[in-house]
Amino acid sequence: MLAVAEFVVVSLVTPAIPAASPLPTPTLDLLATPTITLQAGESTDSMEAMEETGGTPSPLPTIALADSGCIPDQVWISAPRPNEILTGEVEVRGSADTPSFGFYKIEIARQNEPLWLTIQAGRDRVSNGTLVAAMDTTRLPADEYVLQLVVVDLAGDEMPPCRIQVRIEPP
Repeated sequence: MLAVAEFVVVSLVTPAIPAASPLPTPTLDLLATPTITLQAGESTDSMEAMEETGGTPSPLPTIALADSGCIPDQVWISAPRPNEILTGEVEVRGSADTPSFGFYKIEIARQNEPLWLTIQAGRDRVSNGTLVAAMDTTRLPADEYVLQLVVVDLAGDEMPPCRIQVRIEPP
């Protein structure tokens, strides 16, 4: 009886259930060979040792601010101001209001690291208002950072991000 029931489920019921369409997501390559970058003050002895083992140094990519996609009253960060020093809880203000608006997200990354941390996202249009009520900077190490606003339209396409550079310091 169990074999017949399993046959019916596998042959007739399962094919009738619509398949879920999974979203493709990037996967980390855990077996990738890491690259080593010399820090200021390191000797070239470590560089020679690395070359002997076949490694090559590669500088970290920097985040471009020059091609920032800030559009006043549409994709715009009005506070904090560029190059402002942030400490404690900070309110992020601006606009996320485009013709085919889908949602927005506020992200932050260290100046020399391409890894973005999403602070908050929203589905409501914001016009010269609060994007993030309280961004807690005490959880981030003191350094130069880039804060960006990304607006995604209804088709799922990202507009060029509005980026500003800020400095986070301990309270």
